[in-house]
Amino acid sequence: MDTRLSAYLQAPKSNGNPHEQALIRRWWVEKKRSQGLLAWEYYLRGCYVDAVWFPDVDDSDEVFGTGMPLKYPINGKVIVLCEAKIRLTPELIGQALVYKSFAVREGAILREARIFADTGSDHLRTAACDLGLEVEIQDDTPE
Repeated sequence: MDTRLSAYLQAPKSNGNPHEQALIRRWWVEKKRSQGLLAWEYYLRGCYVDAVWFPDVDDSDEVFGTGMPLKYPINGKVIVLCEAKIRLTPELIGQALVYKSFAVREGAILREARIFADTGSDHLRTAACDLGLEVEIQDDTPE
């Protein structure tokens, strides 16, 4: 594992993948200064989104567990959807687009849908961006 990412590796939250969660956590800590609430494995219309970030929440915390939609409803809230995989694939792009649609239909004010990966081709990155997704590739981050 990249040593820049190892600092963000923790025991998995809920049933999440620790490496994928580390990709999201690194972005949240380094680029968002751990502001707001990061809700792991958020249940949304029969699926689990890797994370939903609530940037306008005063607390700075990571939360997980059952009942997330009841504890932290997205209706009327500004959110960022976060989905991660080891590689950027068409499946990851499609998954993020489905979750984006679900969130909007639940009444969220979607600031962005962001996908994270260790590696990914320029063609897939361009396709994801053309479809309105933000893309964070680990390989692109300078040491």
